[in-house]
Amino acid sequence: MEQGSAPMRKSRGSRKSTPERRQEIVRAAARTFGTKGYQRGSLMEIAEQVGMTHAGVLHHFGSKEQLLIAVLEYRDAEDLEAREGQKLPMGMDLFRHLCHTALLNTRREGLLQTYAVITGESVTENHPAHGFVRARFASLRSYLADAFRLPRGPPPDAEFL
Repeated sequence: MEQGSAPMRKSRGSRKSTPERRQEIVRAAARTFGTKGYQRGSLMEIAEQVGMTHAGVLHHFGSKEQLLIAVLEYRDAEDLEAREGQKLPMGMDLFRHLCHTALLNTRREGLLQTYAVITGESVTENHPAHGFVRARFASLRSYLADAFRLPRGPPPDAEFL
């Protein structure tokens, strides 16, 4: 090396942005929690899937519990991703959306399995997703009740009566 020249650094390649990295971790956690459940799914296994350390995963989410909530939020966001404003529709459109979501779920086995496992586990009060799941279903019940109350207009065959 010449005197006075700076040492050469190795190029690390392109690094993922924080949101991309978080999304990658959430998808790995969804797979792990879906196959092993929340209690048996380890942060070390999730970290290995994304080429990180356990501490790296904690850096992004703070705790396993916060990662679990991110997985549940990811699952809900997937259902609304294509919707304008990314909000649940109202009235009859809500029922159409729920039918469409059920159809999509037939093609999202891993994510659906994760959701089913975590929802089932969360019935215990000390489960970290207990509050999230209770709030989610209370909100969904409210949306459904409102959809039933909205005026639906005359039945399609009304002009023939």
